[in-house]
Amino acid sequence: MASDSFKRACFNWGIGRELYDFPLIQIELAEHEVWQPEGAKQFRLDGAVNLREWIWYAEHDKNGKLSFLACQDTHEITRWSWGEMAETKKKRLKVEAKAKKAAKAEEEVAA
Repeated sequence: MASDSFKRACFNWGIGRELYDFPLIQIELAEHEVWQPEGAKQFRLDGAVNLREWIWYAEHDKNGKLSFLACQDTHEITRWSWGEMAETKKKRLKVEAKAKKAAKAEEEVAA
């Protein structure tokens, strides 16, 4: 109860407000990356999976809100991503604008 009150107060003061912007992060691990000790109910990470060595990348928009988040494992394989990188978005919008312009020109020729 006190912890919830503290979180609300911090949010109202602007402390930690960005934590509410982060998406839920769930990474699917391969069978060989986890093991279950005999008699245990929970799985454990294999020694080869070291999450602390994974590389995380984040981008924020003009307002400071999170717009892209991703992580790569130690083999440089993207294991999880959310949102769209600014550079990728810029390229996509450029291609879409070009396609829209071509479609409009085609309509004018047909008319």
